Amino acid sequence: MTLFPTEPSIRLSARKLARLVVSAVALSQAIPALAASPVDEKREQFVISARAGHLKEAIKGLSKLYKQTHDKAVLNDLIALYSWNGELDSALALCNPCSLKALNNDSLAILAKAQRNQKNFATAAELYRLLTKRSPKSRDAWLGLALTSAEMGEDVHAQKAIANYRELTRPSVERFENELYIMTVLQDKVGEIGVLQDYYSFSPDNRDIGLRLYKAAIDLGAATAADRIVKAHPDWFKGIDHYWLEYYKSTLNIRSGAKSSRPDILDKGIADLQALYDKVPAEHSLRGNIERDIFYGLVVAKRFDEASDMLPVIETRQPLPAYIEEARADLYAANRRPFKALPIFKQLYAQAPTLELGKKLYYAHMDAEQYEEGGALLQKLLDAQPPRRWDFTGSFKVSNENYQQLREQSIIHQAWSGDLDSAEKSLQAALVEAPGNPWLWMDLGNVQRWQGRFSDAEYSYRRADSMLSGNAQGSARRSLWLTQLEKGDWRGLNAKREELNAAYPAHEQREINKRWDEASAPFLSVNASRVKSSNSKPGQAQNSREWRYDARLYSQRWEGQRIFIHDQKMYGEWEERDLFARYTGVGADLSFYPFTLELEAGSGGKLNDKAYFWSTASWTLFDDLSLQASYRYNPSETPLRGLYDESYMRQWGLGATYRFTPRISLGTSASLSNFTDGNDRQAISAWLETQLWQTPRYKLSGVVSAGGSDNDKVPASYFNPTSDRNYGAELRHSYRIKVSDDWDLDQFLETRVNQYRQEGYDPAIGWEISYSQQWRWRDQVSVRLGVSRDKATYDGEPENGTLIFANFEMRFMQ
Repeated sequence: MTLFPTEPSIRLSARKLARLVVSAVALSQAIPALAASPVDEKREQFVISARAGHLKEAIKGLSKLYKQTHDKAVLNDLIALYSWNGELDSALALCNPCSLKALNNDSLAILAKAQRNQKNFATAAELYRLLTKRSPKSRDAWLGLALTSAEMGEDVHAQKAIANYRELTRPSVERFENELYIMTVLQDKVGEIGVLQDYYSFSPDNRDIGLRLYKAAIDLGAATAADRIVKAHPDWFKGIDHYWLEYYKSTLNIRSGAKSSRPDILDKGIADLQALYDKVPAEHSLRGNIERDIFYGLVVAKRFDEASDMLPVIETRQPLPAYIEEARADLYAANRRPFKALPIFKQLYAQAPTLELGKKLYYAHMDAEQYEEGGALLQKLLDAQPPRRWDFTGSFKVSNENYQQLREQSIIHQAWSGDLDSAEKSLQAALVEAPGNPWLWMDLGNVQRWQGRFSDAEYSYRRADSMLSGNAQGSARRSLWLTQLEKGDWRGLNAKREELNAAYPAHEQREINKRWDEASAPFLSVNASRVKSSNSKPGQAQNSREWRYDARLYSQRWEGQRIFIHDQKMYGEWEERDLFARYTGVGADLSFYPFTLELEAGSGGKLNDKAYFWSTASWTLFDDLSLQASYRYNPSETPLRGLYDESYMRQWGLGATYRFTPRISLGTSASLSNFTDGNDRQAISAWLETQLWQTPRYKLSGVVSAGGSDNDKVPASYFNPTSDRNYGAELRHSYRIKVSDDWDLDQFLETRVNQYRQEGYDPAIGWEISYSQQWRWRDQVSVRLGVSRDKATYDGEPENGTLIFANFEMRFMQ
């Protein structure tokens, strides 16, 4: 009979309990009659009564006798009778507390079993340990100690106890079943297969054990042992069973290929499963297993496109095992679908809060831009890791690599949350301690690149590249490629990308290929606005009604160059006249880093009946300083009223932008506009912008500006002050929300006040408030809608205007 057939409890059979009672009676009879005390005589009578079948009456009588005498012999007999009657809880209550010295070995075994049944494993283990000291040859004592130690998770103590039990017990079905139960509790797969091999050798014709050994051998990769069973007992296996062997061999290749970072073994496992899928009958349940493991293998191999094709079918196979659910979440995360990955990772982490799952959940929070949840989880993971851990020998402590990695991630979390300055300071301090850590240099380069400090970022990436080797160098070289793209240096960029694609795995190249597609894809941009203004003098508003439309269609880039088609339309109402103008032409964006040149030429329509030519050149001297120069013949800035008067314009412009720090920028511009009516307008302006506050979602910046113009006194219908000056201050608010995997929402609020001074008129205060929303779909489509209200002054007359504006952009991704 198996000692533990279904549950972790030591069962005392009726036969064994009878032996306990008989031994008690025999002991009492062995005492000479003259030596017997009245207590012993009564105790013997109750034992005899129990043997005669009057168990309850005997328990009642012994209980009364024990309360009167507290005799240890009575106590031991009463514990034995309680156990025989199945009242282990009563036995525990009887000895709570009592002196262990008063208990014989049988009573200790009964109480240990009772404690274990109540899951008081520590107390049960202490009783079993005492029992092994009293009776080192007791198989049941060692078995009980092994069980309780295993159930407490004390692997070492459990293994020592089961070894003693094995040494004292001859091979038998009962022994092997007990050992298997303990190995199952310990989750010791190697130990389990060792027991199964002994069990199978003891009973080679036991089909259940043979098949169990077969499956365990396959799970551990012992295909040879599994083949031996198949050859020894071919009658145990049907045709489909051989497919199971192939299935387990293939899944073993997938697991071992993933653990050893051997893509060749991993791909072989996937290919073998795909071939097996075609052989297995369609109605057999094995096909579902194969299908799931092919999907798992594709995700582990980072063959995400193929895995994505299988995903709809896999999701119909509910419920899914945990490892498939994790693969499904991994695929969603890789495909930038964090809102689909999050609930899966949350459920898995709640069931098994491992560090690996915690990190995956953290990254999903960050991809979903849930910064607070991600930060809280990261701190929880960090708090759970000691800075130092014991080495594998347990002799001394070493640095805990998991803790160090989480600390490094906490610095990057600062940067992802918008605090780039603090993140950079922390990384610089870490590099003082560990200047040879390439990943710290990579992190520093990322922060510098996000700040727009491209030269510094390139230096950091090159330092990292010099310390890395093999595939790890790909991280640094891709980052150098991204830096070149972001600073607008298109020289050889596509060739470098193709070199990287040839040198490194496709899944590692996904990000730069996506960025290339976004940056080089054709796109359409359309802007439209309508303004209506009112003046205290009817009909005198500068912009009583006006609308504008501007559309550009850009081609794909070729080595940084692209062409575009441009169409602009303008309408304005003045003195009950409808004024129209149009500009239609073609242009080119040309990149010769550090120079860029935009050229455009076309023809006009309606009031603008002349050709036009526009050009703008930019020169990036270094990361923080750039210069601009422009020449525009017949520009679209020509006032509609000027075109009505047949007055055209040529314009020359100069500008410069300098960034003192990543948070503070200064810009200046100057222009000369030459009208054909004899007016030469000279304008100059300057502005200073600083970032005032930033959180992960919210940004606040401030701008102060000053500007003015001087004009010649000529008869003109358009607004033409002799001289004017404008001083302004502006606050710009933006707030970002990631709504779903597909949609992002940015909101903007801009408020501005200014003082306007026009020669010949009193100074006037103006203001403007603007609100807009920008909805973006998968970084391919963007729609922005907004409204603004302002107050301005022209020739001493205040004017209030309402502007409605919209922008639409679409990238035509391949």
